[in-house]
Amino acid sequence: MKGSIAAKLDQKRQRLVDVSALLPRRARHATWNSFAASREHAELDPVVRTVQPIPRTEQDVAEAQELLADPEMKS
Repeated sequence: MKGSIAAKLDQKRQRLVDVSALLPRRARHATWNSFAASREHAELDPVVRTVQPIPRTEQDVAEAQELLADPEMKS
């Protein structure tokens, strides 16, 4: 994955953590700010969940390529 894309995804992950901390623990504490945080959380969460496995997948691909380069593993 390109560095710029990885950096943006890291920013989104961190923002999700920050927004999650802003969410109220109880409904009676709900304010306009917590509503906005809730909405932003709802937008970020699916994105972060979707891209979360990418670094592990890239690592798996790199390991598989190393195995392919090993002559003993080819046979």
